[in-house]
Amino acid sequence: MNPTDNAEPPKGPGVTDRAATRHPADRAGAGDLVLRIWFYLAATVLLVALGLSIARYRLFPYPLIEQPLVEVEAAAAAVRELVWPTVNPIATQRSVVETSIDRRLTVHDRARAFPGLTFFTGSDGDRHFARLIDMGGATLHEWRVSFGEVWPDPPHVLDDTAAHRAGIHGAHLYPNGDVLLILEGGVFPMGGGLVKLNRRSEVVWSVARNIHHDLHVAENGTIFAAAHRFVAADSAAAAGAHAGLRPPYYDDDLLVISPAGEVVREISMIAALERGGHQAVYLNGLAMRACCRKHPVRAGDLFVDDDDPLHLNSVETLPAALAAAFPMFEAGDALVSFRQPGVIAVIDLATATSRWVMSGRTIYQHHPHFTPDGTIVIFDNWGGDPAGNRSRLVEIDPASQRVVWQYAGTEDAPFFSEIRGKTALLPNGNLLVASSHQGRLFEVTRDADTRIVWEYYNVVPERPGELGWVADVMRFGYGELGFVDGG
Repeated sequence: MNPTDNAEPPKGPGVTDRAATRHPADRAGAGDLVLRIWFYLAATVLLVALGLSIARYRLFPYPLIEQPLVEVEAAAAAVRELVWPTVNPIATQRSVVETSIDRRLTVHDRARAFPGLTFFTGSDGDRHFARLIDMGGATLHEWRVSFGEVWPDPPHVLDDTAAHRAGIHGAHLYPNGDVLLILEGGVFPMGGGLVKLNRRSEVVWSVARNIHHDLHVAENGTIFAAAHRFVAADSAAAAGAHAGLRPPYYDDDLLVISPAGEVVREISMIAALERGGHQAVYLNGLAMRACCRKHPVRAGDLFVDDDDPLHLNSVETLPAALAAAFPMFEAGDALVSFRQPGVIAVIDLATATSRWVMSGRTIYQHHPHFTPDGTIVIFDNWGGDPAGNRSRLVEIDPASQRVVWQYAGTEDAPFFSEIRGKTALLPNGNLLVASSHQGRLFEVTRDADTRIVWEYYNVVPERPGELGWVADVMRFGYGELGFVDGG
């Protein structure tokens, strides 16, 4: 045995006995490191969960940081307004369409067009009107009114400094020459109200509510109108805000109005969707505003796309004569359009509950109609081309949600209205269309050989090279309007 086998290692400067000098805690190093990692991970998860809970349920200290967040959002909105192009068509209503067209009537196929008198609303520069024309485009009668004439001291708006810009949108003409007109824009909230005029443009009655876009007169004379209520952040209504909605925002109502102009019932569209289990409709409207809009449309002090989760823009009730063609609905049900989420819905008015919804078929649509064939025809503003800049008229079977007919214009006759748009189903099956942004009215056949058989442009003689906007449109057969010669 070598005498050096059991000898201790040499000691001296520069030589260290590691076993003798190691701290006891260091000997457990690997295990402690794992414990510390788990501790930090668990703490991180708890902090994230706590932060989410504070934000969602507005626990302390959320109230202390909420105002700075609001200020940041306001600053972001200001930047957005400077960077993104904004449009205020509802407020200005000017004839902004440049054109080389210098005559009003451009197409008239006498064999295929439904003969009669056409009633429409529009503008000719800074003035707004309702007008009745014959098939040749000649003006037979005209109605004019201003917001200030009807409501010199309006009790239903918060700001009327630009009320002189309020235009005429939805309308209805009675056989005796009385008209119902919706005034909107130039005021805040944008819904200006409903007025009934006689054929001399004298006020018969008015409804001082924030009515906008569209109205429908049922067979018994009852009037249905789209309206909204502004829910301010500091209002009493804000305390009862609907789930997922943070004031300020617009809450849409369907108003039921008597033939004498009295509001007899108000139906909240958001509440009707909640009762029907269709809350996703307005929640999708919020999602649309965040990811899919082309640009914000300014209306008063609200961005419509930000603060208007539904944007009710059309109403029509199902007449008893057509009820058999729609077995899933009942006579008197209301067909409505919600622009923001791209949804068409049917509301059971007896229970104020949504009965049926259709989504994903249209984009920013307007004015659906029941047809005698058991289908629904819709003005689909952005659905004519996924890339945008093309509208279409689309007919859909509500049971299968299958498209059975559509028209999206042609290269020679493009069809696009960014917002607005109305249609009227004619007795011969054709569709009469108001393409608002084009300043254009046209009648199109609804068959396999689709073609335009009548076309009229709202040429403004005093403004060469420009067209005035159009909004609503109806056509009456000869003999239906007794107040005008030839009616």
